[in-house]
Amino acid sequence: MVESELRFYSAFYVAYGLTLLRTAGRAERDPATVRALAGALFLAGAGRASAWVTVGRPHPLQQALLAIELAAPAFLVAEQAGIDPLSWTRSD
Repeated sequence: MVESELRFYSAFYVAYGLTLLRTAGRAERDPATVRALAGALFLAGAGRASAWVTVGRPHPLQQALLAIELAAPAFLVAEQAGIDPLSWTRSD
């Protein structure tokens, strides 16, 4: 059962990674795809966070990944919107 689930996730993350790499070169011209990828990453983090609440504290590596999954999408969307993600002010 677990092996089947891990195989599913590995295929998903390969597809996500390839889409992310394909989008990186044209991120400024395709903000909708960047936002969709950021949203998918945030939802993955939200799922991991809900597992923390229902199952218990994950391994420290998983905690670090959770922090990235929840913070990176906000930084990406802010940067693309012209907001400096370190000060949260417009960088115009």
